[in-house]
Amino acid sequence: MKSEQEIIVLVKELAQGETDRREQASNQHTIGMELLKYALTYECGLDMQNTLKLDIVKASNGKPYLRGLPIYYNISHCKGMVVCALAPCPVGVDVEGQRPISDGLIKKVCTLGEQAYVLGDSCQERFLKLWTLKESYLKMTGEGIGRDLRSVEFQLLEDVKEADTAWRGPEKICCNKAGSFYQKKIKQNFILSICVEKPCESIEIKYCE
Repeated sequence: MKSEQEIIVLVKELAQGETDRREQASNQHTIGMELLKYALTYECGLDMQNTLKLDIVKASNGKPYLRGLPIYYNISHCKGMVVCALAPCPVGVDVEGQRPISDGLIKKVCTLGEQAYVLGDSCQERFLKLWTLKESYLKMTGEGIGRDLRSVEFQLLEDVKEADTAWRGPEKICCNKAGSFYQKKIKQNFILSICVEKPCESIEIKYCE
């Protein structure tokens, strides 16, 4: 990594063909691991071919990590996209494309304050902003979405003058849990959210062919 305070995010857009969901998830996981190896080799300068092997083990909570390396990673995928994030501290990442949502899902995922935010303008996009932030936090801690998502509450400070594709950082994303949050809309229709244990100085995002 170029900086000890940098987050690196690799993004690969996929064709959204109709395939079996299990096969699709398997392919996306394989691509995520390829992005991880690429990032370790070309962004972190590690020799993965001759001197290092990708030694992934799981912590007691099931969260995978790289044994023997001071680099943390997390992978996320959805229909049409795979992302891999690397950071110098525990990290969680989530990406989602636009999709239908129901009132029942909103009530299951969002607190009353969040529901008021979601039910304003751009309901679908606002929900996905909250959903991906919650997922990124639970992936950073290793808890996963088995936890009640309403126990993690956000307040997003909107800025109508802000560019739609600009990074939004901790100064505009407030949470009742510890962590630093970053969010960005990518490729027009995808919401990308990142949670790291400690604030980072910069985020470098790269689109892979």
